[in-house]
Amino acid sequence: MTKTVSEIDALVLCGGMGTRLRSVIGERQKVAAEVDGRPVLSIQLERLAKQGVEHVVLAAGFGAAQIKEAVDQNDFGLDIDISVEPQPLGTGGAIKHARALAKRKQWIIMNGDCLFDISFADLLRFHNEKRSLVTLSVCPRDDAQDYGTVEFDPQHRITAFREKEKDRTTGFVSVGLYCFEQKAFDLMPAKERFSIETDFFPHILDEQVFAYPVSSGFLDIGTPERFQQARKGLGKEGRQ
Repeated sequence: MTKTVSEIDALVLCGGMGTRLRSVIGERQKVAAEVDGRPVLSIQLERLAKQGVEHVVLAAGFGAAQIKEAVDQNDFGLDIDISVEPQPLGTGGAIKHARALAKRKQWIIMNGDCLFDISFADLLRFHNEKRSLVTLSVCPRDDAQDYGTVEFDPQHRITAFREKEKDRTTGFVSVGLYCFEQKAFDLMPAKERFSIETDFFPHILDEQVFAYPVSSGFLDIGTPERFQQARKGLGKEGRQ
């Protein structure tokens, strides 16, 4: 098992259509949308570099040219590859398609439209100590009905995933940051297009799948309201 963040690959999912944000960002790819004059993707990559990541794969689809532009205009000190899906493949399909660019045996996979302050070193240590196949970072939320919830036992092994429920206001939700072993890819559906959240995670609970609880929360830019909240939060951060 790897022991340092520099020994893993990081995969950033940044191919979504972002249809809910059209009224705010127009036809821009949402991770190319700017906060304080910087694309969200630039902030993501800078944070990855600070955490010690060396190799990053960007899973692109819609707006792939904007992704390439954001990368070309910045020097992050990272080895960056771009995996462009030939057609929309869903989150799971995009991850599966990007596997060909792997250079290491473990992956940290993250949603490009979520920003969080979580130690990758601590996540990797937890993942290795549990001998986990897949580890999901989770945090408590008071608006859990907007996300769906993750249930786990006292040893943090995940026991169930619950769909969005209007009467479930609190619970642990996935922050969109995962740690994967390469062999997890062998358990993925044979089809090309699928969702990692609904077509994969709930079907591998017989394996070693764990929840890594964090308290820092996350900024999700997926809706106009949350995008504005993120802009305010990141703008303040950028001026410090």
